[in-house]
Amino acid sequence: MAVFHRRRTQIDGVVLDAGERILASASGDTGTVVATDKRLLVPGSGGHHGIGWESVDRATWDGDDQLLTITQSAPPGFSPRQHRLRVEDAAQLLDVVREQVTASMVISRYVLIEGTHGVRISGRRQPGRAGLMWVVAVDKGLSIDAPSVRRQIEAAVASVRAEVE
Repeated sequence: MAVFHRRRTQIDGVVLDAGERILASASGDTGTVVATDKRLLVPGSGGHHGIGWESVDRATWDGDDQLLTITQSAPPGFSPRQHRLRVEDAAQLLDVVREQVTASMVISRYVLIEGTHGVRISGRRQPGRAGLMWVVAVDKGLSIDAPSVRRQIEAAVASVRAEVE
């Protein structure tokens, strides 16, 4: 005997794109965090904010405080945005987030630029789009304002891109 399950297409008022599927969710005091096959939806003032998997840098879970922290990657020179959300059991959600972030990663290399400071260069897949999105995470203490540092970073990005393109 076959058992059929209807795929969830809506949860906690979150509007999904056509064909988007919910993979996991966790409820909290500010709303529900929803992981789909295309993005992570975090509650905020004015509704949910969508973060493409290629832009999620990392996720951590503090079970004692029931605190889920999502770190969003940022362009060089900007601080990564963090979303701290109190949610009930986030174990399944965290597994899905890590799985989706890992699946988006094509290449990641750390390159020393100046002394002990460097950059992490990552090429990430964007769901539904051709090509890769390139993210450069700059170590604290490395000034990207110096033209020589910028040239070294650009050369490092070109070298890493050449590995996969």
